[in-house]
Amino acid sequence: MKYKNLYFNDDDTLTAIKKNILWIIPIIAIVLWTSFTFDYSSPAPDEARYLYAANVVASGDTTVMAAETNTSRIPLNISAAADSIGGYIGARVLSGIFGILSMIVFFLFSKKLLNDTKGAVFALLLFALQGPRIFISKSAGGEIFALFFLICSMYFLIADYWQKHKKDEVVPVSKQVKDILLGIFFMILAVLCDNALVVYLPVLIILLAVRSPERGLVAAALILVGIGVGMLISPEYSWLMTSSAPDRPIYRILLTAIEYSILPLILVILSFQFPWKVNIPKAGIYTLLILALPVVLMHIVTGNNDGLYKNINYSYVFLLPVAGQLLKEFLQINIDYRRAAIFLTVAAVLLSWNQVDRMENAAPDMTGAVEYIEENMNEESVIFTDNEYLLFYSFYGKLKKDQIKALPDSEGADDRIMENLLDGVYDFVMINGLRRPELAFLMREQLLPHNYIRVWHQDFINSSILRSNSRGTAEVYKVKDVPGQTVYAENK
Repeated sequence: MKYKNLYFNDDDTLTAIKKNILWIIPIIAIVLWTSFTFDYSSPAPDEARYLYAANVVASGDTTVMAAETNTSRIPLNISAAADSIGGYIGARVLSGIFGILSMIVFFLFSKKLLNDTKGAVFALLLFALQGPRIFISKSAGGEIFALFFLICSMYFLIADYWQKHKKDEVVPVSKQVKDILLGIFFMILAVLCDNALVVYLPVLIILLAVRSPERGLVAAALILVGIGVGMLISPEYSWLMTSSAPDRPIYRILLTAIEYSILPLILVILSFQFPWKVNIPKAGIYTLLILALPVVLMHIVTGNNDGLYKNINYSYVFLLPVAGQLLKEFLQINIDYRRAAIFLTVAAVLLSWNQVDRMENAAPDMTGAVEYIEENMNEESVIFTDNEYLLFYSFYGKLKKDQIKALPDSEGADDRIMENLLDGVYDFVMINGLRRPELAFLMREQLLPHNYIRVWHQDFINSSILRSNSRGTAEVYKVKDVPGQTVYAENK
């Protein structure tokens, strides 16, 4: 309780930033550097899947979409437009633009929620340096659109929920209805961009109903209408998250969630020890903490750990405003707290840098392989691969889908694949061995040497975010033109 006697300075926001400029500038530089390098690798499997679905939907064919991605036509058409201009780099740049827009609306949301401009600035600083947020802002996918719309929704629905100075203020009914209408509108858009957010719909109804039963009823009615409109706009869209990822133990999922949100969690937990430092009552902090949990709980229920490094961004919306305000207060208490706050922030920056690097290197860079095949194939070429979505996307409009033969996940079709390889049925074979490494080894050692020559290869060491086996060699084999050619005949 002795901290109650410590007073904060009355600097304006600009002065406060100037006083902390020496350590804020390097952080901003790191954030900018990691945020705007869009050519770090070829599309990862989930990114290629999304971009392939975007091109298919943009062409007018939506029958394949529900099986390919967890998003609707809205973000797919937007990304397809960017892809048509600049390829996957263009789609990533579009994500970067929405990443900037997300930071702007997050600052406005935090300022309204906290009623504290300086606290909102530091909340924005924390938001900007989170590794998962940086990554979805530089990769093609529906998550960055969903994050933007989620923040917009929360701005209208909960930003002034706990503001003490508005406790006795009479809010016109028209403004209440407008806020709920806009909030639910943006929430439906968020869900249409990533169906993982569907878990928030009942939570928001309950939250609004606690404050006012009428608001809860209005919100429920608007959500039902929004879902109906969404079904009309994108009838093939699945409103429940699907995943083919292998089940992971609960402790692995919890450890992953903690890793990606360690600094916000520390600061939010500390806020319970310093409640007078935060402009939100304890009940509000508890509620925000609860609102950060649905996405993590969804991953625990589905046993899917692979997508958590993207979906954890939705939890940041509720954790970081409180964390930012407490960080600002710590910087103003005394020199010891200031040093501790700076240490935590710098540690978070280093962790974020490591996270972004691991996310960027979660899959092999197959740029060279795709370029070689594209330069040497013709419109009749047949390709066998264990990275089918990269080729579905890269050769969309150049090859028919059935000309790209995918490695099956089960052993049922192995005999047919072995026969085709022995007979030289495929014109090209592109493999990296991450899926079914035993079969890949058999192919390389016993099957491919008969009728194929290796024309491209690249060793890789990837992070283990997506797969535990993260080391190997990516290769392209071409069917032999002359019998007896050696299997290793890379073009130099």
